[in-house]
Amino acid sequence: FQVLLHDCLIQFLMALMECETCRLEVVCESTRCGDDLCCVGAPPAIGEWNATSAISLQTDPSSFPTWVAPKFPLLKVGAEFKFVIRRKGGSFVWETFSGNRCWPTGVGRGGVISANFGECTVKVLEEGSANDTVPLPGDVLRAIPATTSFRQLSTGRFLVQDNSG
Repeated sequence: FQVLLHDCLIQFLMALMECETCRLEVVCESTRCGDDLCCVGAPPAIGEWNATSAISLQTDPSSFPTWVAPKFPLLKVGAEFKFVIRRKGGSFVWETFSGNRCWPTGVGRGGVISANFGECTVKVLEEGSANDTVPLPGDVLRAIPATTSFRQLSTGRFLVQDNSG
């Protein structure tokens, strides 16, 4: 049963993480081959202003100069952040505008926000939802049919059987 419970908790945490993300899109033409574009800011989820702990975005030849973080953590409204280029050699190039960006209002789970490197503005392209439900661990466990039986094998693994018919 411990193995099943462990798997259920992993599924719960994955569902929770999935529900607490949005898509971040950034246009940046200042990168060179081998560079990374990253997002860093005050919240711990994006590095607490430590560029080495920033979240990397991805691009490819067909989408460049757009960089994307498809599962970017939702931040509190007003949280401050910037984008930084991590050069191939390890140095960083910070955006040079005065002040920082602030996380916008109106972006929820599954929403999409967009920005341009070097410009302070942030646009909410899709609001997403603030009302998505996340399964609770008890919901996951209750979803296991009552006809299910578990038997621990000599290997320490569990055999799960559906005895419904």
